[in-house]
Amino acid sequence: MLKIATIPYPIATKYKSLFEQAEPIVKNSIWLNCFARGVDGRVYRKWFDNNAGWKPSNFDWQPLGGGITDYPVAVAWSSNRLDIFARGVDGALYHNYGSNNNKPLAGWELLGGLIQGSPTVVSWGNNRIDIFARGTDNGIYHKWWDGKGWKPSQLDWQPLGGNTSEPPAAVTWSKGRLDIFVLGLDGNVYHNYGNGNPNNWSGWETLGGSPLKGAPTVVSWGAERIDIFVRSWDGSIKHKSWDGVFPWKPSQLDWYDVGGPINTNRPGTSDPPAAVAWSKGRLDVFIREQKEGAVYHNYGDGSPGSWSGWQSLGGKIQGPPTVVSWGTNRLDIFARGMDDGVWHKWWDGVPPWKGWELLDKPVSPSIVVSTTKNQTGGAIRVSGKGFTPSGRVKFYVENLVNQKNPFHLTEDLADAQGQFSAETNFFQANCWPNQVNPAVIRAVDVVTGASATGTSNAYTC
Repeated sequence: MLKIATIPYPIATKYKSLFEQAEPIVKNSIWLNCFARGVDGRVYRKWFDNNAGWKPSNFDWQPLGGGITDYPVAVAWSSNRLDIFARGVDGALYHNYGSNNNKPLAGWELLGGLIQGSPTVVSWGNNRIDIFARGTDNGIYHKWWDGKGWKPSQLDWQPLGGNTSEPPAAVTWSKGRLDIFVLGLDGNVYHNYGNGNPNNWSGWETLGGSPLKGAPTVVSWGAERIDIFVRSWDGSIKHKSWDGVFPWKPSQLDWYDVGGPINTNRPGTSDPPAAVAWSKGRLDVFIREQKEGAVYHNYGDGSPGSWSGWQSLGGKIQGPPTVVSWGTNRLDIFARGMDDGVWHKWWDGVPPWKGWELLDKPVSPSIVVSTTKNQTGGAIRVSGKGFTPSGRVKFYVENLVNQKNPFHLTEDLADAQGQFSAETNFFQANCWPNQVNPAVIRAVDVVTGASATGTSNAYTC
């Protein structure tokens, strides 16, 4: 099983351009890619092909390497191009890219910076990528690709100011238009926009809202339309929109109340909302209800009286869900389950919702212990599976004669499939002559803390 350590990140690719068709960016997509960080710190990928189903298989994932600390993010600026970004253990940003199939990716390159959390990445078309990230000083930093190289340079970033404790949100609704949103330390949302020129940013304006909590979520269904969703202090969801005409709706500083599944027994959400627009005049919002862990859904056209109300979609998840659409009447939700697996639910336009389906095959750590005699007295053999791929495994003896329990015996590395086979000599110095004993061994996954215990056949010293 791929045990993930953060929320999975989906992306729909192979689309008609938003700016050529004035339609949603995920229109006519036939590829759905999902990226996740495993408990081993590596990036993994799974993709869905309309003609062939989930690849590499329903339960397998493609390892992409890397050593990261937060969830990876991805963007597609053409029908056969994927760009993946992740924060490394050194705090810098790393980039990998490839085509929309199972061919190997290019490998991870360093983009510099010293950032907190995951970046936000958008593209307005071919050969254009814009990255926004929160620095260690809580300011926002910008880097972009223009088809010729990374700007301002391979390792440098453009400072945009701001002061936030949350990741930024960004959207592009036309070529040459970028809108960035952050939650300020005062609980208000702030907005900055530009055309991609490093000297042409508007500066930060307040959109009010205090006391809001967590990072905002922003979507656009087309030119001159922006919808922002953010969690309020009471766990409910607030909404503000831009339709190309000043001021923001309902006003520059006020917000609409979308509500939440909130009553005396259900305290709303403690996570940022997820949102998607699959056509003009259609917004779908999702949250994790913090008490029961279920996913709730609300939809409307953005006007205050249009919301459907919150409907439970079930599930029991950790952290916020993530959602993507590949066209009209298609929604795909991915979430991290309580078992650390990736779970998927989808809407195809025909009631009811489908899923939840598990995209992993659950495997718990397990070991087999055996003993054998040799010239030094004897050996214990331990084999196991279900551990962190390439992770350290420590072995403890639980019942060794004349030793304080548990006795740390040795350690080993699991292979790329999370399996290992180890042998160690130790009987001669730690056994009473002619005493019959079984060996009770506990193997501990150093990465996750999970353990498994096994007992050998009896042996005579």
